[in-house]
This record gives sequence, C-alpha cells and structure tokens, in this order.
Amino acid sequence: MPRFGGLGRNFNRLGGPGTPGPFGYANLGAGFLSSWKTKLDQVRAGTSHAVVLCLGGSTMRGVGVGTGANFDTGADPFATPKLLADALVANGITAIHNGACGGNLGPTGTDSRVVQNSGWNHDSGFITVGGCNGGTCYNNTTTTNALSFAPTGQFDTIVTWYVRASGRATFTVDVDGGAPLGSINSDGTPTAFLSNTQTCALGTHTVNYKRTGVGGGANVAMIDTYNSSVKAVRVLNCGASSATVSDIATATAVYSSLNAIAAMAPDLVVCAVGGNDCLASTSESSYKTDLQSIVTAVGPGKIILASHTPVNASGAGGEAARQTYTRYTRDVAVTNNVPFVDLTALQGTFSDNNAAGLMANGNHMNDYHSITNYLARAVIV
Repeated sequence: MPRFGGLGRNFNRLGGPGTPGPFGYANLGAGFLSSWKTKLDQVRAGTSHAVVLCLGGSTMRGVGVGTGANFDTGADPFATPKLLADALVANGITAIHNGACGGNLGPTGTDSRVVQNSGWNHDSGFITVGGCNGGTCYNNTTTTNALSFAPTGQFDTIVTWYVRASGRATFTVDVDGGAPLGSINSDGTPTAFLSNTQTCALGTHTVNYKRTGVGGGANVAMIDTYNSSVKAVRVLNCGASSATVSDIATATAVYSSLNAIAAMAPDLVVCAVGGNDCLASTSESSYKTDLQSIVTAVGPGKIILASHTPVNASGAGGEAARQTYTRYTRDVAVTNNVPFVDLTALQGTFSDNNAAGLMANGNHMNDYHSITNYLARAVIV
C-alpha cells in the first residue's frame, strides 16, 4: 500500500458523489487513470520517463511557504510539485523536480534556482502554460546576458520549450558558461510553441540561455532537465498567481495555455483550481465550460481534478461559496469519469485552518505537505 505520512489535520467536512472510495475522493484508482497507470508502471520498470504538469493558481506555485511580503520568495522547494516528487520517491517511485516554468518565477523569485540577469523579465505578450497575469515566458529583447537555471539534480538532457514567432531572437544554450551546446532560432512562421533538446555530460550544471543579438525577443517558457539513463517521473510546477480556470483554458493563440499543454503532451495533469474563481465569482456555466475544455485537451485516463485549498472567501459569499466551486469541480470530474480530490473536505475550512496556525494569509497556507499527500493518494496507482 502507498505510504502517506503526515497528512495533517482532517476536518471531515464534505463528502462527494462518484464511484465510492475513501472519504474526500471520487473515482479513485487505476481504472480511472488507465493511461497514467501504464506510464507509471513503465517508470517503475525502468523503461520510460513520465512528465507530470501541476496546474493551478498561486497555491500550486507555492505562495505562502516562501519569505518576503508576499510569502513567495524561494517558495518552489516547499511547493506541492516538489513535495509531490518527494512523495513518489517515498513510495518507491523514482521522481524528480528538476525543471522550471516561466510563469512561476514571479517578481520576487519563487524559484531561486532561476536567475534573470539584466535584460531578462516576463513577457506579457506570450501567455502559455502556467501563465496568466503578467506573462509567463522568460523574455529578453535587449541584452546578451544569461538566463540561468541551476537545478540540484544531475542531468545530461535539457528540454527547452519556447515561442517561435516572426521577428523573434536566436539564442544559445550552454552549461556552466562553456561553449554553446546549440542555438535556437525562434524567428519564423507560423507562430508555434516548440521544444528543443540539447545534451551535455552527466553532472550538476547551470544551464544558460543567451541572445546572440540577432532578432528581437527570446521567449523561454519551460526548462526541463533530467538524466536520460535514470527513468523517472518529472514533476513540473506550472502554478501561476491569480490564475482562474479561464486563464488555464485560454486557447486564443497556438502558444496559449491550453494549446501549450496539448503540445507538451504530459503523461499526467494534476489540476487544482477554484480558489481564484471563487474570489472572482465566476459563473457556474463559465467555470464548468472552461474546466471541461481542460479535461478534453488533456484527454482521458491522465488527469486528476482537485478543489482548492482554504481561502478567506468572506467577500465572495464565505465558506458556502467555496463549497459551491468545489461542487462545480466535482461535477465535471464525475461527468468525465476522472479522479477528484476534495481538498475542501479533506483540509477543512479557512477558519479551522487559520485557527490551527496553518494559514500564511487570507488565501495561502504556510505548509503544503498535507495537501500534497492528499493529491499523492490519487496519483500513485
């Protein structure tokens, strides 16, 4: 049986419809994640890698467990995606969190492994996976300084997801400031969300991206590094502050979030949403339509839906409103026969969590171990 230590407080509020299972879950088990089960078994057998995208708002990004005024500086190592990789390892599954998403760096550095040297910032013109307010791509239009990423694990493979568009830049990829491993020409048509793979000697490195000075802006959306000889689940943090379901479901351009997710073709998507929609009072029809778009884009057998973590929804109807959006999410999960994790029921109300000292502020918890373990119970099949 999987190990799920440290589940934290369980205030046992709501149950949920769907196929019977443990309290707080619907459609739990391998039968509802057939595609993911196949891939996970290949990882267990050492025959294949797997990619998991963690989607959601600032709570998925890790806000609340960092430092600074917004509790987000340096938060990534304590955020759910990293903790999910740790939970998989604790259950005998090789897993790593060795990538970075442009949408979750944040103005105060959520991911301290990433350094944006002079000229690098966020590009609000290209909203892709993990992005909403303020943009998601690392962008440089003016300098040849480096965007640097220093993951902690050893790797020999670097996958870079980027935006190709007319007038964009050529930029190089190197490790440790050495000779370029290769270059990426992102100038071209039609506009596209593409990947580039480079290899290097196995080791612990710093990846650097540098504009050559040719063309306009360089737009790096996602960096994923791994050891090609060690088959592992690669868990990526695609959380973005203020993201609503409609932000994730955006498909206006080929690089928009929903299309970018489809292009990356992850083996599993963990989508925990609803908090920002509750605060924004998104209509039921809009919420369900957008969430259905996400489920459809990802495909059957490889998506888990979860309700949101505790938020102070007093201005949006209080705890009853939070439970309403939980019901919306559960309805979509049950309609599509996909797993649902009722974090509203499992973690309890904002008032209970706040009284227990588990809230950093009105919308973010200060520890995501319990949330992660609730999600891991659905992931490990």
